[in-house]
Amino acid sequence: MNMLLCLVAAAFVSAYTDVEYETHFKSFLTDFNKLYEGDEVLYRFNVFKDNLDAIQEHNLGNHSWTKGVNQFTDLTEVEFSRIYLGYIHRPRETVVVESGPHADVDWRGKGAMTPIKDQGQCGSCWAFSTTGGVEGAEFVKSGSVTSLSEQALVDCSGSYGNQGCNGGLMDNAFKYVKAKGIPTEASYPYTAKDGTCKSFTISTKISTYTDTRNLATDIAKQPISVAVDARKWSSYRSGTYSCSGRVSLDHGVLLAGSYSNYWIIKNSWGSSWGMSGFMQLSKINDCGVTQSASYPTI
Repeated sequence: MNMLLCLVAAAFVSAYTDVEYETHFKSFLTDFNKLYEGDEVLYRFNVFKDNLDAIQEHNLGNHSWTKGVNQFTDLTEVEFSRIYLGYIHRPRETVVVESGPHADVDWRGKGAMTPIKDQGQCGSCWAFSTTGGVEGAEFVKSGSVTSLSEQALVDCSGSYGNQGCNGGLMDNAFKYVKAKGIPTEASYPYTAKDGTCKSFTISTKISTYTDTRNLATDIAKQPISVAVDARKWSSYRSGTYSCSGRVSLDHGVLLAGSYSNYWIIKNSWGSSWGMSGFMQLSKINDCGVTQSASYPTI
């Protein structure tokens, strides 16, 4: 009976009051510039409440990572996946098998990457993963980095197998950049929606790209474009995340570093997500990060 009372008390303490739910929701709407009308207000409020409860329950547990409120807290898992995950998986034919441990590498402090970007409500993660890889390759070659255009890839690489805001593949985008080149972000800005391909001035081209699973070695050369299973990532705030269950690759990101027990991931969901846009991803149950990785060479 005492154990039962303790469990009931714990559950009661962890719950929000109606006023607290409303206060948190109002703050959320303001913080993330959300505007809803009619029946959708109540629907989003109820989704937000469920996610807020899940965040609190998780953070009260014994986990290696924490959850937090962000721009996705008013979305169901199905809505989140449909809107923000856009990697179209294609099985690899030949890869290099991952080898043993290597020295720590972290490209965040080296100037090899642009600031965190935001793909918005467009399944163009593959384009951001691609530009991140090419920007890193350009840094390795020249010592400087220029922000490259995801929108050019969204608008122009359809004939190479990509589907704009409906998804794509980094290798297909690398093929496009090898053949056609890519402009700067400034000259061909991002709109977060499908558009008609426009003529552009090439900023850079790549000479080739390499598919690999040898991430521990290759991350020392440059940042790497990788695919992951990100279905459960929406509420990630900090700490070292690990996947569970069967992995299904659905999101393109940039591998930005490697430490003994975790990878550093650069995401494209804005700086309000995760650790200012970054994530620590466990090397055990790693969400498939080694399964579909590639990097370009200039």
